[in-house]
Amino acid sequence: MKLLIHEEEILTANDNKIILTNQRIQMNEKDWGSAYSITIFLEDISSIEIRYNSVITFLILGGVALLVCILALVSSNAYSNNQGYVLISLAAALFFFFLYWLSKKHVISVCPNGGKPLNFEITQMKEEQIQDFFNKLQAAKGKRMQELHKI
Repeated sequence: MKLLIHEEEILTANDNKIILTNQRIQMNEKDWGSAYSITIFLEDISSIEIRYNSVITFLILGGVALLVCILALVSSNAYSNNQGYVLISLAAALFFFFLYWLSKKHVISVCPNGGKPLNFEITQMKEEQIQDFFNKLQAAKGKRMQELHKI
């Protein structure tokens, strides 16, 4: 990213894919056969959101499979052999819980006034780094608004 006049870099995140300056925030994403870039000027930001996303259906299916496993264990007696049901339902429960764990995503969304939001998944950032990014973005927006009101 080429800096504008009087622009200073404040911080970068996600392996330099997110760049915050004193005037704008930019995300550059390159993947197999595609590239994506979005820039939002700080004065245009209307909200900033940190959220956790996950596919709750996997958690529910894991719970149902675990319940089937428990019911198969409880209903087993000396005359019936429910080991197959127990093992299959236990494997299914573990599989769905694993899918739920894989589906968890930590996302920051920067929404401009009337434009497309800048959404990015947080990777390799600890909670204090996320809060630091969040606070620096808010402080940069506040400072930018003060500079614009002086003009």
